[in-house]
Amino acid sequence: MKIKKGDSVKIITGNNRNKIGEVLSVDKKSGKVIVKNVNVVKKHLKASKSNPHGGIADKTLPVQLSNVMLVCPKCSKPTRVHYELSGSNKTKKCTKCNNQI
Repeated sequence: MKIKKGDSVKIITGNNRNKIGEVLSVDKKSGKVIVKNVNVVKKHLKASKSNPHGGIADKTLPVQLSNVMLVCPKCSKPTRVHYELSGSNKTKKCTKCNNQI
């Protein structure tokens, strides 16, 4: 998995195209990620004991992993990632600027 929690990603397709946000969580099994302030919908809440008046809440929905691309922190461009082995360490590198991510 090349995208991890805390990485900065850019949405490349869909309604939220060209938005950039931070990854909040990754679900490896379903192949989806939740990105901060991207794919936010309104959810209507019914009145209950914890929420006596009900209301409308914002909810962030997951985005398909194939629809996001990692953004390099140095060159600030969406990029593919390759791994480089140095001894027993495995590091992610940007393919455009060859900087360690």
